[in-house]
Amino acid sequence: DPTADVTINAMALQSSTAAFTASGSLSDLKDRGFLELRGTASYNWDAVSQLATPWTGGRIRLAGSGGRPFAIRGPLGGPVEPAAEPPQPAGMPQQVSHRSAAAPQAMNDWLRSVSLETTLAWQAADVFGLPLQAGDMPVRLLDGQVAFGPFEVAASGGRLRGAPWVRVLPGPVELVVPPGRIVERVDISQGVANRWMTWIAPLLGQATQIAGRISVDTAGTQLQLADPFGGRSAGQVLFEGVE
Repeated sequence: DPTADVTINAMALQSSTAAFTASGSLSDLKDRGFLELRGTASYNWDAVSQLATPWTGGRIRLAGSGGRPFAIRGPLGGPVEPAAEPPQPAGMPQQVSHRSAAAPQAMNDWLRSVSLETTLAWQAADVFGLPLQAGDMPVRLLDGQVAFGPFEVAASGGRLRGAPWVRVLPGPVELVVPPGRIVERVDISQGVANRWMTWIAPLLGQATQIAGRISVDTAGTQLQLADPFGGRSAGQVLFEGVE
């Protein structure tokens, strides 16, 4: 029966940057098809960091590898391309087509119906000159939103914590950081101030000498990824022993 459910006993994908093993099922084959997979994902963060250099400029580097469980479920069928509009007879007024709006809406509906749960883990990291210790971060895709965390990672004598998410739908794509303390007593130096902290406190990056600790409380942040300066962010920076 070509419409019978299919059981996937085992499958594997492997590349220089990631490896996946999973099992699951395919159902609803008479319609769009529905896929459910559970398995393990492993990442080669050294290779991923190098591959991402054109976008990060080498300022974000992660190291380590190791398997973490993941689960994904959703329809296989994507949006159906609308049929081409028939040509308008000569001399007739041109009518505005509404079919072009159907494809983006269908894509949005498909994305909302896909869910993903996994965890990203690393052994070490360097973010704009700030060293991070080993840590992990839950990642979830649900209803068109990508949630990160909550996480808490040791960093340069202090802690980084948060539970941000990326709102994909409805657009524009936006990073949202809820209120709270996101940086806790992190040791800073002139290099870190120049490369990472200037976006929080511009005067900090202009100081000639700096040493001490910093904490950051945010009152909430919403930044459009396509136009970060078009968003909003508020909070306070607390200095301890800064020279």
